[in-house]
Amino acid sequence: MSVSSYEEVVGLVRREVQARGRVQGSRLAQRVRDETPAFSAKEAGFRSFREFLAQFVPELLVVERAGADVVYAFSDDAPPASLAAEEPDLWRVWTSPKSRYVLVILGETLSAGRRDAVPTGSLMLPPCDVAFHRGIAKAFLDGGYAPELTARLADAVADPGYGWWMKWQRVLQHHPESKDWQIFRHDRFSKEFQRALTEGGVAECDRSTLQAALEESRQTPRGRRTEDRLAVQPEPRPERQQAQQQEAQPSSFRAFVLAVVSQMTDDELRKLRLPAGASYQAKLSER
Repeated sequence: MSVSSYEEVVGLVRREVQARGRVQGSRLAQRVRDETPAFSAKEAGFRSFREFLAQFVPELLVVERAGADVVYAFSDDAPPASLAAEEPDLWRVWTSPKSRYVLVILGETLSAGRRDAVPTGSLMLPPCDVAFHRGIAKAFLDGGYAPELTARLADAVADPGYGWWMKWQRVLQHHPESKDWQIFRHDRFSKEFQRALTEGGVAECDRSTLQAALEESRQTPRGRRTEDRLAVQPEPRPERQQAQQQEAQPSSFRAFVLAVVSQMTDDELRKLRLPAGASYQAKLSER
């Protein structure tokens, strides 16, 4: 699928949401399939259509949920931040040139917020711009990869249009070098974050804490932080809790039984009353 076709998908998404105001994700995906059947988010190098939208239509927000589905709207139609369905993904904010958010640093706390709502006394870090993204891609070309691959990547990054990034992703998606690219890209964004912190006057003792917060955001599924997942775990029922406690010590009990059995005579063993199910399973295991 050509780069112009990817741009067509992005344009279709924008027109559909602008016309309806709010659109369920499943309806939006179906509309794209109907209009551009050759499009595939996975073939474009993304895990899902939702991830594709987050990268190329960052102004499109998830404003609520409808069962297992999500509802999209543009920022002007979104509810207040306190009602938003998901908090901004810090790593995605940092690496998305068109993000409507910025990173906000106050002491050793890292968060994301609107440019016009940054607290007084905090440090604001805008997302890395397109030029920085292109710079990373051009630097990756110096890695000594196969001439054919290098030539195709160079052609992609030389594209002056909006779709250079999608073209780059298409070239790499079926190559083992894609893993090298992900590592290389991550390293450059991390170093740029540290450079921005240093330039912003952040204390060295806080820089490692802030870096860890950024990394945690990258590794945690969007919209479901680790503490959130732990918080919603139901308390086990009393009978289940008791069963778990019994299962937690099987080895010591089994060892005790085996120790007793090893001391018994043959006559004593013949008098043992064994569960029929356990006896049958033991018999089957001998076959």
